[in-house]
Amino acid sequence: TIIKYRLSKSCNIKLKIYNTLGQEIKTLVDSFQNVGEYSIVWNGRNSSGRDTPSGVYFYSLTSNDLSLLKKMTLIR
Repeated sequence: TIIKYRLSKSCNIKLKIYNTLGQEIKTLVDSFQNVGEYSIVWNGRNSSGRDTPSGVYFYSLTSNDLSLLKKMTLIR
């Protein structure tokens, strides 16, 4: 799964994956990023490196002045 986003100003970014119970599965980004376009790949694995099952997941993208939550479906 590829998650794309664009930053209009440099800021700290957190991009996390959650399951439908609201449990954090994996943190993909937790760093300062400059202005620009980004593509982050989630390989369907959790923080322990284990494959997650097919199903609905959410990703949360937060910065200093932005909070975004989107739904996605992982199909294996």
